[in-house]
Amino acid sequence: MDILLRLLGWRKEIIPPALNVGRWVWLVILLLPFGLPAIGLAEKLSILEVDINSYQVHQAVKQMDLPKSIQVRYFTLADLTGDPAAKAFIVDSKVVLVNVMMTQLADYMVDEGLMDGRRVYALNRAGDTEGLAKKGFRFDAAIMDYYHHRSVPNLVSLVSLAVNRHVDASVSFKPLEKVPEVCIHHPDAPALFTELAAFNQWNAARRIMIPAIHGWESSSTARP
Repeated sequence: MDILLRLLGWRKEIIPPALNVGRWVWLVILLLPFGLPAIGLAEKLSILEVDINSYQVHQAVKQMDLPKSIQVRYFTLADLTGDPAAKAFIVDSKVVLVNVMMTQLADYMVDEGLMDGRRVYALNRAGDTEGLAKKGFRFDAAIMDYYHHRSVPNLVSLVSLAVNRHVDASVSFKPLEKVPEVCIHHPDAPALFTELAAFNQWNAARRIMIPAIHGWESSSTARP
């Protein structure tokens, strides 16, 4: 301990003699303010999304390759109204991404006083875009483009873009991958299908019929 004190430029005399037996305790107390930055607090980012898109967002969050010091969570309206920990996480978040098409999610941010002290991005446009902008929602073209062409890779890049801007500039993000406005999607397919014939050919080879138009999914299944 004496060596550490000398390195820090301190003298043993600054520690009361009566407490010399606990000099290590004193050293910890004296070093604590310097150690806090090294320990670091996790930076947080929140996503407020509607239920129907939550599975896709869940997959994106699982695939994100961010530094361990950055935490990302998503919340539906049910989470916000039923889990007090949800608000606590948002309060600690540096960035919040909100699907403002669901007015209850936008209202939650405003009514709970969560617009100040963090960057709040609208993921899409709403009926009262101007009114929401006055309340503090940011309508950013790049953020909304990633969300408009919603896919798991684009959602990963969307969050990475927000992190790059406001949390850690070393985090990279990929360019936007445009998704066709009308296409056929299958969770097991290697890509989206823009033509029915191509989907049928791929699907027939697997003896499976679970077609899903982008944004709408069929509930019928017939796996071998």
